Amino acid sequence: NSWNLSDITDNFLLSFFILYEEALASKFIKGGLTMHNYFYCYSIKLKDWLKLSGLQYNQKIKTKSGKYCWLFERGKGLDAALSGWEKYKQIFN
Repeated sequence: NSWNLSDITDNFLLSFFILYEEALASKFIKGGLTMHNYFYCYSIKLKDWLKLSGLQYNQKIKTKSGKYCWLFERGKGLDAALSGWEKYKQIFN
């Protein structure tokens, strides 16, 4: 059985990404929801619009760059608010 560097690299990368995804998912599991159940908002103006639309963020995260990110739970309310944002974002800019 002979291995070449390409096979080893591909297997390593696949294993790495599987472990990385599992680590991310376990870090963000909260009440049965995973990180895929959240909308990550990096815009203060969009965050304010979502709050004006009656939504509340579940978590506020400070990024490595010192900026903030707000996590909103995905759902019909968020979808509607984001559609409204597309129509009215010029007012906020």
